[in-house]
Amino acid sequence: MSSNTPTEAPAHAAGAPRSADDILVERAQLDFEDGLAHARQRIKETHGRLAGAALDALVMGAVAALQVRARMPNDVRELIAIARRAQNGESARELGAAHLDHILRLKRGMHLIAREDDPAFQHLRELALDLFEVRLPDLARMAAVEGATSYPDLVRKAFPDRAEVDRIVDDNAARVSAMLDHLEKNPHVLRMPQSMAPKLGASAREFLAWKVADVKKGVDEIYAT
Repeated sequence: MSSNTPTEAPAHAAGAPRSADDILVERAQLDFEDGLAHARQRIKETHGRLAGAALDALVMGAVAALQVRARMPNDVRELIAIARRAQNGESARELGAAHLDHILRLKRGMHLIAREDDPAFQHLRELALDLFEVRLPDLARMAAVEGATSYPDLVRKAFPDRAEVDRIVDDNAARVSAMLDHLEKNPHVLRMPQSMAPKLGASAREFLAWKVADVKKGVDEIYAT
């Protein structure tokens, strides 16, 4: 990505096979940029000039406050390292509890976006911890793949049975939807004009539907080859 610094490039030598870690980092960056571009475009298309500009500013302000682009490569590699620890026998729940605040930027940026000490936010944190815990083993399986030539190849090697991937996609969608339900019921958790909450909620719902459809399309393509 154009926003990446040279130090964020994969550490493998030119022409050398990429590791699973490299492939996963690259995929995370691509998914983030594609998703952000889609979200910003839809905001402009559906909310008009003034409201759209305000929502876009909220989104980009969150990206900047959480330093998503700059920190993503390191964050993904840290997640992979944590997943490997869980795979080696450590408690996924305890690992999640120990590292979730860092992953969510609590006390290091999230306070600019959400009221972290509010009980409603703490419930949202628990939902995030549940998701973190159940996905660690899946990430560990992908990170353990050797000799993958691409992301689709890595997924097929990690999950020979497509039904497992379909289950993960549906479970992720349900868990994120539950988080959106909670935020819609407690919009005061977010530091924004409350008049913007319904529009932001609608955009989040639209984005989730688009992302799930996009992922399912990608799964079809991965297992069609």
